[in-house]
Amino acid sequence: MAENSIPANSDLPVKPLDGQNDIGWAYAGAETDDYITDFVKFAATTSGPVADLGCGPGHNVKLLLNAGTKSIIANDINEDHLKKFYKTLSEEETERAVALRGSALTLNKIIKTGTLGGILAANLVHFLHPSEVRNAFRLFYELLAPGGKLCVIAFSTRCGVAVGSQDLIRQRRKDGAEWPGLVTADFQEPTKRDEASSEMVYKVLLNPEELRREAEAAGFHVEKAGFVPRPDYPAWFSIGTQPGMSSGLTAVKP
Repeated sequence: MAENSIPANSDLPVKPLDGQNDIGWAYAGAETDDYITDFVKFAATTSGPVADLGCGPGHNVKLLLNAGTKSIIANDINEDHLKKFYKTLSEEETERAVALRGSALTLNKIIKTGTLGGILAANLVHFLHPSEVRNAFRLFYELLAPGGKLCVIAFSTRCGVAVGSQDLIRQRRKDGAEWPGLVTADFQEPTKRDEASSEMVYKVLLNPEELRREAEAAGFHVEKAGFVPRPDYPAWFSIGTQPGMSSGLTAVKP
């Protein structure tokens, strides 16, 4: 990696995902939704650094670079993703993008509070347990400067992971469950789970109302939250004709 890349903190866990993200990375970036498009436009105008958390193979980092974002932190827990991505950058791009290896949930050990101009967390929070999701929104708020923008994309209960669990999710909502999309042992496996991953790696599926709730509880002003269609994913990974395989949120720190 370039000399200006940020090394991992020795306390941060770093481990490969062993192919568990194959379905996500196979389609990541084939189409960009309105939430990410609007965030990229904003990022090009902010003076503070912009962090792409759980950046994977770096597709959105490339979008940020191409838009002219001045300073980017590319974070992922998978070192191989970062190494492969960083090799694709030009010398000029490495001056604007640094690689930060480790857990996004412990970035306050490295990044100073209130300094980021923007945070993009696309396809990250559905890998977290509910308590970690709540802590993540608090962390996002802590790291952003006033006026900083947050963009979150997560799989919703309309994605293929929940294709056999719709009755269970509906009953949870009826019972007032705080996390209706919590992935538990009684979740039915997707029809082609073998193509999605070697094991159930998703911890909670989040609809727009859950993203809005957690953002507002952390102190954010929510600009918009809604379902995000993902026509780039295969048909079997969606539920019938329901749009909104993912949920999206854009919020600002007052």
